[in-house]
Amino acid sequence: MTAVTSMVVLALNGFAGEPRDPAKPDGGNAEWGMRHGEQVADVKSHANNLEVLFIGDSITSGWRDIGKALWENQDISSRLLDQDGKLTANVSADGVHPTKKGYQTWAEAIMPVLREMTAATSPQQDAPGQSASTFLSDLKPGVVKGEWRADRNFADNGLTVGDVQYSRGVCVKAGSELTYRLDDNYKWLDSWVGLDASAASGSVVFKVFCDDELAFDSGGFSDTDHPPAGASRFNRNRAVACRVPLEGVRQLRLSVTGAGGEAADWADARLWTGSIPLADANRFGSTGNVARTPPMGYCTWNSFTFDFDEKTIRELADAMVSSGMRDAGYEYLMVDEPGFRTRDKDGNLVPDLKKYPGGMKALGDYLHARGLKFGIYTDAKSATCGGFLGSYGHFEQDARLFASWGVDYVKADWNDAPDPEPAPKVYADLATALRATGRPIYFAVIHWGMGSHHWARKAGSHTWRTTFDVLNAWDTPADSNTGVGCLKAADQTEALGAFAGPGGWNDPDMLTVGMQQQEKKYQATYNGKQLPIKTDVEDRSHFSLWCLLNAPLLAGNDLRTMPAGVRDILTNRELIALNQDPLGIPAWRAQKMGDLEVWKKPLKNGDIAIGLFNRSDKPQRMTASWRCLDISGKWQARDLWAHQDLGEFEGGYSCQAASHEIVVLRLSRIPHPALAPLPSRGHK
Repeated sequence: MTAVTSMVVLALNGFAGEPRDPAKPDGGNAEWGMRHGEQVADVKSHANNLEVLFIGDSITSGWRDIGKALWENQDISSRLLDQDGKLTANVSADGVHPTKKGYQTWAEAIMPVLREMTAATSPQQDAPGQSASTFLSDLKPGVVKGEWRADRNFADNGLTVGDVQYSRGVCVKAGSELTYRLDDNYKWLDSWVGLDASAASGSVVFKVFCDDELAFDSGGFSDTDHPPAGASRFNRNRAVACRVPLEGVRQLRLSVTGAGGEAADWADARLWTGSIPLADANRFGSTGNVARTPPMGYCTWNSFTFDFDEKTIRELADAMVSSGMRDAGYEYLMVDEPGFRTRDKDGNLVPDLKKYPGGMKALGDYLHARGLKFGIYTDAKSATCGGFLGSYGHFEQDARLFASWGVDYVKADWNDAPDPEPAPKVYADLATALRATGRPIYFAVIHWGMGSHHWARKAGSHTWRTTFDVLNAWDTPADSNTGVGCLKAADQTEALGAFAGPGGWNDPDMLTVGMQQQEKKYQATYNGKQLPIKTDVEDRSHFSLWCLLNAPLLAGNDLRTMPAGVRDILTNRELIALNQDPLGIPAWRAQKMGDLEVWKKPLKNGDIAIGLFNRSDKPQRMTASWRCLDISGKWQARDLWAHQDLGEFEGGYSCQAASHEIVVLRLSRIPHPALAPLPSRGHK
C-alpha cells in the first residue's frame, strides 16, 4: 500500500451528515471530519503539505496516489462494485471519479480504509517550535482485541474519569488490546488512564507495551458506586498519568485487563513527535500578590476541633515562632471553627467572650506582632458543619467584620444542609465581598472535592479542596466514614494538575504530619474498623507528596508539644522550596510500574525534582530512568531528606526505598564541556 505522509481530512459533498462547527477555528475539521465511519457534509484538508478535496464527483490530483492505493486494496476494491457488479467509481491517472450511485458506497468504504492508511502519518504541528501531537482517537489500531470507541464511551457520552471530563480519548472494555504501528514516528505517549464514569464498578489494570516490552503498569485501578456503610460522601477515583517514551518504538500495544471495567479510558491520549510541552507558567494571567505560591500555615481543627480558646491560639503562635516554623515559611494561623453562636442587633457576629475575652481584633494584633497572619473559618451557607453560624446572607457584613479584625485568610466550608443557591455563585458572591474590603485576603473554597476545581478560580478562590477530609491514615480502600487516607488524597489530586498554578492551587486538605499524639481526637476508621495510623516514614512521604503537588502546607499537629522529628519534617526547607517554587507546575507520575513510581516536578531555574515512590508493602530497589524523565546528559543529584549531595549521574539513578517511602531528589544539569564558557585569557 502506498505510504501516506500527511494527515487527510476527506469529506463527501452532498451527503447528509455532521455539519461543520463554526465555533471551532477550523470548522471542526481538526477532528478529521470523520469519526466512527460517519459521513460528513463539508470539504477541507488541514494537512500542510497535501491538499485532498473530494468535491462533487472528483478528487484533486493530489489524491491520485491514494486513489490508486485504495484500488489496489482488495477489501475496498470489492466494495466499489454495486449489486450488479458494475464499478461505482473509475480510477484514472488524474484521480478517482465515483459515479452518482457510488457516493454511498464510497462513504462507507473509504473512511475506515483512510484511518488504516493514515495510522502512521505525520501529526499536525500545533504551532511553530512546538512538538507536534496526534490524538490516539484519530488513529485506527492495526490489531484490535475487544471493543473500543473513539472519543465516546459505550453509552455514547463523552469520556469522564472521576469528575474530570476529557474531550478526546479511547474508551475500551476490560480484556481489550489495541495495537498501533508507529514506525519510530513518535517520541512520547501521553495519556490519563482510569475507569470511565459510566462504569458502575470494576477493577482493571492498564498496561503499555513498546515492541512487546512492558513500559507502563498502572497497578490495580478499582472503583465502585457503593460507598462504605456510614460514609457521608463519595468520590469516584480520578485518572492516573501515563507517559511513556516511544523513541525507536515501531509497535505500541495498549492493554486493559481485569474484572468488570465495562468502560475504561485512555483519556486525552496523544502521541508526540518531541518532548511533551510544559504548561505555560503565565497561563492564568495576572495573579496579584496574594497567591503566587501555595499558602503555608497552621489550622487548629485537626488537634483541637472546638476545644481551644484565645490562650491556646497565643501559645500556638509562640510555638510557630520558637520552633522555626514561621522562619521556614509558615505564616497563617487559622482559627478553624471559631464557634460563633449569635449575632448582635446589627447582624454582626459575636465572639464567645469565654473563649476570646480579649476579642478577635486583639487576637489578630497578637499574631501580626509576631510576624504571622490571621486566618478564620466560616461557612458559605448559613450554618457551619459544627452547627455554629455561617456567613450566607451576611457576606458583605461578615467580610467587613473580618477585615476590621485584621483577618488575612478566610476558609469557607460547605455543610450538608440544602444548597441555598448553586455553589459557584455562592462562593463568587463571598469572594466579591472579601475583595470589596480592600484588604488582601487569601480565600479558600472547601467544597469537598465535588468539582470545585472547574470553577473556583473563576469564582475568586485561591485554593479549592480536591478531596474529602484527610485522615491520619496512610490509605483508605475507599472513602471512609470519616475521610480519606493521605495516599488516596494525593492520587485524587495528581489528575487535577492542569487546574493549579500561580494564583490558585489544588488543596488535598491539611497536613496530618505528627498527628499520632492526637489520634484519640481524630479517629480514622473504615466501616467501623480503626485504620492504622501513619508511621514516621509515611509522615515524610505525606509531606513529600504535598510539596511535589504544590498543595497548601497547613500543619495540624499540636505545635506546643511537637517532637524534634516532626519539627524536622515540617521545616525541611529543601522540600518547602519545591512547594514554593515560582514556576508552580505540580508533579506528575513520569514513570509507573505497578507499585513503583517516579514523580517529576520541573522547577523555575531549570532543575528537576523527582520522587522515587515505593507504594508497596516491602522494601524495593528502584530506578529513575533519564529516558522516562525526558532528560539526557549528566545531572547532579541531591537527596532532600538526607540533605546530602550524591554526585553526578548519567542515564538514571537507582536506590533502595523502604515500604511507602519517597526518596526525593533535586537534579541540576551539568553543562556539557563543549557548552561551558571558555576561561578568559585576559589581554597582553
